[in-house]
Order: sequence, then structure tokens, then C-alpha cells
Amino acid sequence: MRAISPFGKKIKEIRMENGMTINTVSKKSGVSQSYISQIENGSRDTPQPDMIKKIANGLGVDYFILMRAAGYMATSNEFPTTNEEEFTNICFNVKTVYKKTDENGSEKYVRYTEEELKSNFFNLHHLITQDTNDIFYKDRVLTRIEIEKVKTMLELLLDD
Repeated sequence: MRAISPFGKKIKEIRMENGMTINTVSKKSGVSQSYISQIENGSRDTPQPDMIKKIANGLGVDYFILMRAAGYMATSNEFPTTNEEEFTNICFNVKTVYKKTDENGSEKYVRYTEEELKSNFFNLHHLITQDTNDIFYKDRVLTRIEIEKVKTMLELLLDD
């Protein structure tokens, strides 16, 4: 058996402190009981960030607490970079490139201009129509159905 990772120890600690069973965390997160158990007992490696987000939701804790325990983020107030663009990407998970198809059908990645980044980052229509990042309201992730409801309400209120 492998040693239990700091992440496995942390989720077990949080779960136990909150009096939760693995079954409860599983139901709240959508992650199987066996997967959570395997992480806690060291038979599975630290999961990827998307799975960590689900587990954080199931435990009712801040996603970044678990990201730090998993080693994906610095544990201090210091960031692992001094590059401003990289810092922005870490903090805001901003996509700085997009896939573009040229007239010959070839795909290539193109870097957004600063104006395009600002427009996309602060454009509400862009935020609610993209599928790449979660949208939060009052510390919880909105479901696709909830986002569609918000989009419909905004269209009713603001479209001519």
C-alpha cells in the first residue's frame, strides 16, 4: 500500500470534523464512494482539479483549500510566478488563446488581444454562453439549467 497523500489526509480530516460519512460526501459530490475511500486510504493518487472541485462541493469547503492540499497551489500567500500574465491566468483561469480554423480548414491556436480578453472577461453574454468555466452565484456553481434560466431572464429584460 502506498503512503496516504496530504490530499487524502485532508479530505478525511474535513469529512470526520464535519461528522460526514463517505456515503454522504459521495451523494453530495457525485463522486463514487469507492473513489473517495481509495483516495483517503492511499490506494489512489491525488485527483485532477475537476474532480477536486466535486469533492470540495461534497465536503462543503472552499475548492482552493483542497487545491492547496493536492499541491496544485502554493500554501502561502506567495504565488509560484512573477510573470503578470501567468499570475492572471492562475487567479482567474482566463483562457488566453483560442482555436481558430483558417480558410483551408487548418486549425491553429491564436492568442487573444488585450482588448478581446477584457471584452470576454467582462462580457456577461460571453460568460453565460461559454462552457469552459464554472459560473458561481453565492458561493455555489450554477448548473447548466440555472445558467439557461439566467440567460432567458436577461434576454427578456435587456433584448429589444
